[in-house]
Amino acid sequence: MFRPTTPPNLMRTILSLVLLAIGVTVAQAQEQPALRSTISPQQVLVVYNNTDAKSKSLAYYYARARNIPSENVMGIKCSAAETISRVDYVADIEQPISKYFSERDWWGLSRVKDGGIQAVRSKVRVIALMKGVPLRVSKDPAADQGKTGPLATSAASVDSELSLIGALDTPITGLIPNPYFKGEAPFTSLPMAAMFLVGRIDGPSYEIARRLIDDAIAVEKTGLWGTALVDIAGKHKQGDDWLRAVYKRCWDAGIPTQIDRHKPCLPSHYPLRDTALYFGWYAGTANGPLLNEDWKFKRGAVAVHIHSFSAQTIRATNKSWVGPILHHGATASVGNVFEPYLGFTHFLDIFNARLLQGFTLIESAYMSTPALSWMTVTVGDPLYRPFARRAELKLNPNDPPEDKDYIAIAIAFSTWGDKLPVMMNKLAEAGGRTNNGIFYETLALLNYREENYETARSQFKQAAINYKQASDKLRCGLLEVECLFGADKKDDAEDRLNELKRQFSALSEIAAVNEWLLRLNPPPPPKPAEPKAGAEK
Repeated sequence: MFRPTTPPNLMRTILSLVLLAIGVTVAQAQEQPALRSTISPQQVLVVYNNTDAKSKSLAYYYARARNIPSENVMGIKCSAAETISRVDYVADIEQPISKYFSERDWWGLSRVKDGGIQAVRSKVRVIALMKGVPLRVSKDPAADQGKTGPLATSAASVDSELSLIGALDTPITGLIPNPYFKGEAPFTSLPMAAMFLVGRIDGPSYEIARRLIDDAIAVEKTGLWGTALVDIAGKHKQGDDWLRAVYKRCWDAGIPTQIDRHKPCLPSHYPLRDTALYFGWYAGTANGPLLNEDWKFKRGAVAVHIHSFSAQTIRATNKSWVGPILHHGATASVGNVFEPYLGFTHFLDIFNARLLQGFTLIESAYMSTPALSWMTVTVGDPLYRPFARRAELKLNPNDPPEDKDYIAIAIAFSTWGDKLPVMMNKLAEAGGRTNNGIFYETLALLNYREENYETARSQFKQAAINYKQASDKLRCGLLEVECLFGADKKDDAEDRLNELKRQFSALSEIAAVNEWLLRLNPPPPPKPAEPKAGAEK
């Protein structure tokens, strides 16, 4: 898609005007110290499938993009299937990588106090697996024999299994506690030589896998700006608590955030805009906006849906979650290849918090999972730091025009975040001066958060007036309906949905309205079949 460029001086002027529109002066937008990544290119090993020319090409493309030395790129001869046996994992993946380390003196092995052999030093700390390298290790009947309980299984993701390649005698049945869980420091600053952070650049196609690299590097330069969606399922307190914490943290960071509290996920074809973060649960297959083939995440987006088998496959565009998420333009995701049990998957509150602090994707993923040699997988450029720029909150003349409103909102939250009435007044004034739907919708979402439903509904109406795209107007109408639900006005909500159905019948996103109406008035169950003549009574 052609994107017109804007002269630097004009861009600087536009950004200044946007900030002034919301009442923030350039002087108030002070630079704050940003967390710097400590993972160097020399500390990354890139692994590809030597039987697949495209896998090799992707590996060297990534190495060049991240300035990773060519000696840190290795090929292994392995199956191209997503699932392999334990025997094949050891012979084709684990042993060749271990040999590669030893031949280059990249690690030092020693017997530790408990009698095991572990790496006590390691040059490489991160392993990036390319598309073409298997995803899952199936159960080993011999290893599992005699073991009982749901956590006593030899099945695992290849990635999580490899994270302990430096612990040479680790038992293969069951999970191992993750010493980096809930960590708060850069991984390479810690003495964990036996542990590696392992992620993968993968997806339904090689074109998508390559895009993950391009998008990560491009978005790092400008920062990830946009909206967030939190979709709470109301199924289990722990998962819901994670998502409530994500909701709060996103608002604290100045990210306009929508929340869906209904037990079903968002309805089919729901019309979202500029979605940079998505966190939800609990459905087996991608749904909601992902059912609209034309809809895309914001470039650089991080999107996660909790489900036991969210990454059972990542090669399909219409199965599980990770594959469809990447197909719809997201740059990173995490998931599970087999049943992890909720307490041993990614804690999304920690994952989101570490990303917002400026950590890399792979550090954030491993800080947020309590178990290794288990079921989790991280897909995307491991070195991607989507929010490095957000830590600075600094104006940049090269910021894309589509980001400028969100930058202004983030700076406003940094300035008045502890004075909510002042913040709301500033957003209202900015919306009035600029006729900008984004400012009005942000204000409405804030009032919805505070349960000021009538005020929020009025502001969603004002946002719809100022938006030009019909899909944005429809979304604001659907958010009005949410306000009516919040105020316990179900009949009014149904009436508004019928108005929206008449007004936006030509849009593909009208499917969201139709689904809501069906939820409110489900069809009667089918009548029992009549017994056939002559059947026994």
